[in-house]
Amino acid sequence: AHRLFLEAVERDPNFALAHGGIAYSCFQELFHNYDDNKAEWLARGVAAGEHAVALDDKDSYAHFALGRVLIIAGEFDRAIAELERSTSLNPSFAHGYYGIAQAFNRSGRAEEAIPLVEMAMRMSPRDPMLWGMRAIRAMGSNYLGNYAEAESWARQPAHARPDLYQSHLPLAMALAGQDRMADAREAVNAARRARPDLSLAWVQQHYMPEVHPEYQERMLRLLAK
Repeated sequence: AHRLFLEAVERDPNFALAHGGIAYSCFQELFHNYDDNKAEWLARGVAAGEHAVALDDKDSYAHFALGRVLIIAGEFDRAIAELERSTSLNPSFAHGYYGIAQAFNRSGRAEEAIPLVEMAMRMSPRDPMLWGMRAIRAMGSNYLGNYAEAESWARQPAHARPDLYQSHLPLAMALAGQDRMADAREAVNAARRARPDLSLAWVQQHYMPEVHPEYQERMLRLLAK
Protein backbone atom coordinates (compact mmCIF):
# COMPACT_ATOMS: atom_id res chain seq x y z
CA ALA A 1 0.00 0.00 0.00
CA HIS A 2 2.80 2.41 0.90
CA ARG A 3 4.46 1.89 -2.48
CA LEU A 4 1.20 2.47 -4.34
CA PHE A 5 0.52 5.71 -2.48
CA LEU A 6 4.05 6.88 -3.35
CA GLU A 7 3.31 6.13 -7.00
CA ALA A 8 0.06 8.09 -6.73
CA VAL A 9 1.82 11.25 -5.49
CA GLU A 10 4.45 10.89 -8.19
CA ARG A 11 1.66 11.10 -10.75
CA ASP A 12 -0.22 13.84 -8.90
CA PRO A 13 1.85 15.67 -6.24
CA ASN A 14 -1.22 17.65 -5.15
CA PHE A 15 -3.36 14.58 -4.38
CA ALA A 16 -4.04 15.15 -0.66
CA LEU A 17 -5.72 11.78 -0.13
CA ALA A 18 -2.63 9.93 -1.40
CA HIS A 19 -0.36 11.87 0.98
CA GLY A 20 -2.78 10.93 3.75
CA GLY A 21 -2.46 7.32 2.63
CA ILE A 22 1.32 7.55 2.95
CA ALA A 23 0.92 8.90 6.49
CA TYR A 24 -1.51 6.16 7.47
CA SER A 25 0.67 3.41 6.00
CA CYS A 26 3.54 4.81 8.09
CA PHE A 27 1.28 4.59 11.14
CA GLN A 28 0.64 0.93 10.35
CA GLU A 29 4.37 0.25 9.96
CA LEU A 30 4.97 1.84 13.34
CA PHE A 31 2.04 0.27 15.19
CA HIS A 32 2.89 -3.23 14.01
CA ASN A 33 6.66 -2.75 14.38
CA TYR A 34 7.41 -4.06 10.92
CA ASP A 35 10.69 -2.13 10.75
CA ASP A 36 13.24 -1.20 13.43
CA ASN A 37 13.83 2.27 11.96
CA LYS A 38 11.06 3.94 13.92
CA ALA A 39 12.45 7.48 13.68
CA GLU A 40 12.51 7.39 9.88
CA TRP A 41 8.96 6.05 9.55
CA LEU A 42 7.72 8.56 12.11
CA ALA A 43 9.30 11.53 10.37
CA ARG A 44 8.01 10.33 7.01
CA GLY A 45 4.51 9.81 8.34
CA VAL A 46 4.25 13.18 10.09
CA ALA A 47 5.61 14.99 7.03
CA ALA A 48 3.15 13.24 4.71
CA GLY A 49 0.22 13.92 7.03
CA GLU A 50 1.12 17.58 7.42
CA HIS A 51 1.49 17.91 3.65
CA ALA A 52 -1.90 16.28 3.10
CA VAL A 53 -3.55 18.73 5.50
CA ALA A 54 -1.75 21.66 3.86
CA LEU A 55 -3.04 20.57 0.45
CA ASP A 56 -6.65 20.14 1.61
CA ASP A 57 -7.60 21.30 5.09
CA LYS A 58 -11.16 20.06 4.53
CA ASP A 59 -10.14 16.45 3.85
CA SER A 60 -11.21 14.49 6.94
CA TYR A 61 -8.95 11.57 6.05
CA ALA A 62 -5.87 13.81 5.89
CA HIS A 63 -6.50 15.01 9.45
CA PHE A 64 -7.24 11.44 10.56
CA ALA A 65 -4.01 10.05 9.10
CA LEU A 66 -1.90 12.82 10.62
CA GLY A 67 -3.61 12.32 13.98
CA ARG A 68 -2.88 8.61 14.05
CA VAL A 69 0.84 9.13 13.34
CA LEU A 70 1.01 11.82 16.02
CA ILE A 71 -0.33 9.29 18.55
CA ILE A 72 2.74 7.12 17.92
CA ALA A 73 4.89 10.23 18.28
CA GLY A 74 3.36 10.81 21.72
CA GLU A 75 2.08 14.25 20.63
CA PHE A 76 -1.35 13.64 22.10
CA ASP A 77 -2.70 17.19 22.15
CA ARG A 78 -1.92 17.64 18.45
CA ALA A 79 -3.20 14.15 17.65
CA ILE A 80 -6.51 14.74 19.39
CA ALA A 81 -6.91 18.13 17.70
CA GLU A 82 -6.35 16.58 14.25
CA LEU A 83 -8.70 13.67 14.94
CA GLU A 84 -11.39 15.97 16.30
CA ARG A 85 -11.01 18.09 13.16
CA SER A 86 -11.47 14.90 11.14
CA THR A 87 -14.74 14.02 12.87
CA SER A 88 -16.00 17.61 12.66
CA LEU A 89 -15.55 17.42 8.89
CA ASN A 90 -17.13 13.97 8.71
CA PRO A 91 -19.28 13.24 11.79
CA SER A 92 -20.05 9.74 10.47
CA PHE A 93 -16.39 8.69 10.32
CA ALA A 94 -16.22 5.83 12.84
CA HIS A 95 -12.45 5.48 12.55
CA GLY A 96 -12.03 9.11 13.58
CA TYR A 97 -13.70 8.41 16.94
CA TYR A 98 -11.71 5.18 17.22
CA GLY A 99 -8.53 7.21 16.73
CA ILE A 100 -9.51 9.75 19.40
CA ALA A 101 -10.22 6.86 21.77
CA GLN A 102 -6.76 5.42 21.13
CA ALA A 103 -5.19 8.82 21.86
CA PHE A 104 -7.19 9.16 25.07
CA ASN A 105 -6.27 5.62 26.14
CA ARG A 106 -2.57 6.22 25.67
CA SER A 107 -2.54 9.67 27.28
CA GLY A 108 -4.12 8.67 30.60
CA ARG A 109 -7.75 9.48 29.75
CA ALA A 110 -9.32 6.03 29.52
CA GLU A 111 -12.62 7.22 31.00
CA GLU A 112 -13.04 9.51 28.00
CA ALA A 113 -11.88 6.86 25.52
CA ILE A 114 -14.57 4.33 26.39
CA PRO A 115 -17.70 6.19 25.19
CA LEU A 116 -15.96 7.23 21.98
CA VAL A 117 -14.86 3.75 20.97
CA GLU A 118 -18.31 2.39 21.87
CA MET A 119 -19.81 5.02 19.57
CA ALA A 120 -17.41 3.98 16.80
CA MET A 121 -18.56 0.37 17.15
CA ARG A 122 -22.22 1.39 17.02
CA MET A 123 -21.56 3.47 13.90
CA SER A 124 -19.74 0.64 12.10
CA PRO A 125 -20.79 -2.70 13.66
CA ARG A 126 -19.35 -4.76 10.78
CA ASP A 127 -16.13 -2.81 10.52
CA PRO A 128 -13.04 -4.82 9.44
CA MET A 129 -11.23 -3.16 12.35
CA LEU A 130 -13.88 -4.13 14.90
CA TRP A 131 -11.31 -6.34 16.60
CA GLY A 132 -9.10 -3.27 17.10
CA MET A 133 -11.98 -1.22 18.48
CA ARG A 134 -12.79 -3.97 20.94
CA ALA A 135 -9.13 -4.17 21.93
CA ILE A 136 -9.10 -0.42 22.63
CA ARG A 137 -12.29 -0.84 24.68
CA ALA A 138 -10.71 -3.71 26.65
CA MET A 139 -7.53 -1.75 27.29
CA GLY A 140 -9.58 1.15 28.63
CA SER A 141 -11.16 -1.14 31.21
CA ASN A 142 -7.78 -2.67 32.03
CA TYR A 143 -6.23 0.75 32.60
CA LEU A 144 -9.10 1.58 34.96
CA GLY A 145 -8.76 -1.72 36.85
CA ASN A 146 -12.08 -3.18 35.64
CA TYR A 147 -10.65 -6.54 34.69
CA ALA A 148 -13.79 -8.68 34.36
CA GLU A 149 -15.27 -6.05 32.07
CA ALA A 150 -12.01 -5.93 30.12
CA GLU A 151 -12.08 -9.70 29.63
CA SER A 152 -15.56 -9.54 28.07
CA TRP A 153 -14.23 -7.10 25.44
CA ALA A 154 -10.82 -8.74 24.97
CA ARG A 155 -11.91 -12.22 23.89
CA GLN A 156 -13.17 -11.24 20.42
CA PRO A 157 -9.90 -9.57 19.31
CA ALA A 158 -7.87 -12.58 20.42
CA HIS A 159 -10.19 -14.87 18.45
CA ALA A 160 -10.49 -12.61 15.39
CA ARG A 161 -6.78 -11.85 14.93
CA PRO A 162 -4.69 -14.62 16.53
CA ASP A 163 -1.84 -13.63 14.19
CA LEU A 164 -1.29 -10.27 15.95
CA TYR A 165 0.35 -10.03 19.36
CA GLN A 166 -1.63 -6.83 20.08
CA SER A 167 -4.88 -8.79 20.03
CA HIS A 168 -3.77 -11.05 22.91
CA LEU A 169 -2.25 -8.54 25.34
CA PRO A 170 -5.57 -7.02 26.53
CA LEU A 171 -6.85 -10.49 27.40
CA ALA A 172 -3.61 -11.43 29.18
CA MET A 173 -3.86 -8.27 31.28
CA ALA A 174 -7.53 -8.83 32.12
CA LEU A 175 -6.94 -12.41 33.22
CA ALA A 176 -3.86 -11.53 35.27
CA GLY A 177 -5.85 -8.76 36.95
CA GLN A 178 -8.32 -11.43 38.09
CA ASP A 179 -5.44 -13.69 39.31
CA ARG A 180 -6.33 -16.34 36.71
CA MET A 181 -2.70 -16.96 36.04
CA ALA A 182 -2.94 -20.19 34.02
CA ASP A 183 -5.32 -18.53 31.57
CA ALA A 184 -3.20 -15.35 31.51
CA ARG A 185 -0.08 -17.35 30.66
CA GLU A 186 -1.98 -19.03 27.83
CA ALA A 187 -2.85 -15.58 26.43
CA VAL A 188 0.77 -14.47 26.75
CA ASN A 189 1.93 -17.63 24.96
CA ALA A 190 -0.54 -16.87 22.15
CA ALA A 191 0.97 -13.38 21.87
CA ARG A 192 4.46 -14.93 21.69
CA ARG A 193 3.37 -17.29 18.95
CA ALA A 194 2.35 -14.21 16.97
CA ARG A 195 5.55 -12.35 17.93
CA PRO A 196 8.32 -14.79 18.97
CA ASP A 197 10.65 -12.03 20.24
CA LEU A 198 7.99 -10.67 22.60
CA SER A 199 9.19 -9.90 26.14
CA LEU A 200 8.43 -7.37 28.85
CA ALA A 201 11.40 -5.29 27.74
CA TRP A 202 10.23 -5.45 24.11
CA VAL A 203 6.69 -4.40 25.09
CA GLN A 204 8.03 -1.46 27.07
CA GLN A 205 10.36 -0.33 24.29
CA HIS A 206 8.21 -0.93 21.21
CA TYR A 207 4.54 -1.24 22.17
CA MET A 208 4.07 1.44 24.78
CA PRO A 209 6.92 3.98 25.02
CA GLU A 210 4.47 6.87 24.64
CA VAL A 211 1.76 5.44 26.95
CA HIS A 212 0.92 7.36 30.14
CA PRO A 213 3.29 6.30 32.96
CA GLU A 214 0.48 5.13 35.27
CA TYR A 215 -0.95 2.94 32.53
CA GLN A 216 2.51 1.65 31.61
CA GLU A 217 3.12 0.60 35.19
CA ARG A 218 -0.21 -1.22 35.41
CA MET A 219 0.34 -3.04 32.13
CA LEU A 220 3.87 -4.17 32.97
CA ARG A 221 2.85 -5.25 36.48
CA LEU A 222 0.03 -7.40 35.10
CA LEU A 223 2.11 -8.94 32.33
CA ALA A 224 4.94 -9.69 34.76
CA LYS A 225 2.73 -11.72 37.12
